[in-house]
Amino acid sequence: MKGVNGNIRDPRGIEVDDLRPSIRLRAMLTNVFASAGYTLSGSFLTRPEMDKLYVLPMQTAGPLYDPTYVATGRFESNIGSMSYNAGSIFTLSYKAMVFPVIVTNPSGNYSNSTGKYTANRAGNYTFELVYDVITAPGTPLQAFTWVYMLNGRKVSQSQTYSSTTLPSNVYRANFTMKTGDTLQIGYQVTGNWTSGQVTFRCSVAPQGINGNIIDMADAMPKVQIKDFVNGVLKMFNCVLVPTGANTIEIHNLNDWYLAGAMKNWSPFMDITDIEHDKLPIPKTIAMKHKENGMLASDYYRMINTRDYGSVEFSPLIDYPTDNFDLESIFCVIVPQQMDEVNANGQKVRTTDLQIPVFMDQDSNSLQLDLTLFYYGGKYTVNNQYWFDNTLQTQLPLMTSYSAFPTTNATYSLAFGLETTISGDAPTKTLWDTYWAEYLSRMYSTQSRLVKMNGIIPVGEWLNFKLNDTIAISGNYYKVQSLKYDMLTERASLELITFPDVEIMRFSTTGQKPDFTNVTVNANGQTYIRDYVVANGIMNAYTYGGQDYLDTNQDIIFNKNNVFTLMQEVNNIQAILQFNQVTMYRDSLSGPLATDSTTWQNIPMEHSETIGYVDNITYSLSPSKYVCTDGGQYKFTAMIELEQSGNKHSTFAILVNGVQTTGFAAIAVDYGTVNFDTILDLGPTDEVTLAWKPRTGGMHTIYVTLANFLILKK
Repeated sequence: MKGVNGNIRDPRGIEVDDLRPSIRLRAMLTNVFASAGYTLSGSFLTRPEMDKLYVLPMQTAGPLYDPTYVATGRFESNIGSMSYNAGSIFTLSYKAMVFPVIVTNPSGNYSNSTGKYTANRAGNYTFELVYDVITAPGTPLQAFTWVYMLNGRKVSQSQTYSSTTLPSNVYRANFTMKTGDTLQIGYQVTGNWTSGQVTFRCSVAPQGINGNIIDMADAMPKVQIKDFVNGVLKMFNCVLVPTGANTIEIHNLNDWYLAGAMKNWSPFMDITDIEHDKLPIPKTIAMKHKENGMLASDYYRMINTRDYGSVEFSPLIDYPTDNFDLESIFCVIVPQQMDEVNANGQKVRTTDLQIPVFMDQDSNSLQLDLTLFYYGGKYTVNNQYWFDNTLQTQLPLMTSYSAFPTTNATYSLAFGLETTISGDAPTKTLWDTYWAEYLSRMYSTQSRLVKMNGIIPVGEWLNFKLNDTIAISGNYYKVQSLKYDMLTERASLELITFPDVEIMRFSTTGQKPDFTNVTVNANGQTYIRDYVVANGIMNAYTYGGQDYLDTNQDIIFNKNNVFTLMQEVNNIQAILQFNQVTMYRDSLSGPLATDSTTWQNIPMEHSETIGYVDNITYSLSPSKYVCTDGGQYKFTAMIELEQSGNKHSTFAILVNGVQTTGFAAIAVDYGTVNFDTILDLGPTDEVTLAWKPRTGGMHTIYVTLANFLILKK
């Protein structure tokens, strides 16, 4: 149970400076629009679950500031008394002071051997020099001056004293320093001066967040604002509605549709000329969150062969179209409890501390752009822990559920049903809350795209809103698009049916899910029905005629053996998915008798593959590899050469015709060359094995054998 700078099992524990700031999703959205000069409001922002929904932004891995800092950069050191050597008033140099008595120096930034303070983070610093009586030498025209020296050069100077000063003087200065910059105190005197205690201290340093105002810009990842906004709209099925020159509303699309008024336009439409088309219905509907690489997420994916919170199903449709794939911009947290381990790393027990671990299987901190979570309030724990040198009995919950213990009515950030640590499965999922009703209406047996024309009075048009329901001859539609001429009152409408069909709903008893299937009503029947759909949302398997959630046998996802288990699985995958292709020739190439000033391809005759090689495309003549999956690849080449002279020839591995670090040369009548290189490739990069033969116009050269191997790292 290690924290960033300590262990939550031991006194001191982790500290405020180890933490990262979060922001409500609602506040993040409104501030984004406010920065562009717009006021954002709407029903989406006032939904009850929005009060507890937060975003954890990450620009870097670990805490907001460097996790290697033991504490902030503040320090204090002093010297009890001091005699100051006389110098010439014309001397331009300053004598450095050392303050040997350290009072506090938690970060180790100050050295009492050199007198220098070294900044370990870029930012704004405040330093203070506090001194008691400074006694003048008693002769006229004597002077005393303090200075701050940044990297050995004077950057600030105190007043010049010519007589004994009053007690408790403070010489304060602010500096912007880079990492590695040094600051120290110096002085310049004429005559012989003495002083009482002098204290040098840093009172403000930028390393920590404790007690400071955090600029959220420091935490924000490099995600474009439009991508963030579009990601929210996509995940929550929302729409932006301009309501004024500087006002915009955001609504869930289904909520917005339902808030519209009923408009009877039957008298205005030409129903003798109507064009009907079927709405395209996807073959597969799949929804998931952004893959994150967290230890618990990887373990979950390995055990359950799917991502946490995901759904995928294929409605029974005669003529489906393309797939409906949704991947949110956010990472979410897999429910997890921490294990207590002993000094040997062996599990002692499982605690009730639900603390998410933002680390991968190699214990490296992860940088995840945007993590979405609910603040579940403070939960009283049986396993007390240390935070900020205080033993804590309550844990603030950072979770994928709006409350703990969870119930059926708890909001969930999973698209489908998932088992919680409480042992149940909340049904207020993202699918049920934001998507079920809308997609069920859109994908129904009566879904149609209807095009028609009409003459609509201007008054009726001015009172129309885009979310209104249009009634025409007993049928009900929503507007897909329209064109209207206010002079002629002519309108061309493209409408979609929005039938009030029954919606499939889910319930759970413990880890046993169930669903209420839909029946046909006067408005038809949705294709989002039957067990083939329900099973994809429930994420269930059947045993003895009973459905069970597929995660019911493993609800604690970061057990002590996860590291070992992940390593074993990775080794198996490395064997099963050994991505290797070898091209080779085993006969003499055609003889060359002329020099080449450009790279010539060495053609191959045969190829062999090992493991999964669908991500590697290759051809024998001309011999080349084409990368279809970006990543790191190792190339190894071997060429056997025979020639009638001893001319020099060069061989190389080329990427897109450009020589790489993999090359070799030969200048004998017979010999072999072997070389390899590791390359970072992008999709469509072409890699070839080539040579530049030299014959001098008098000799012939053959490639007798050649081998060119590629291995996906």
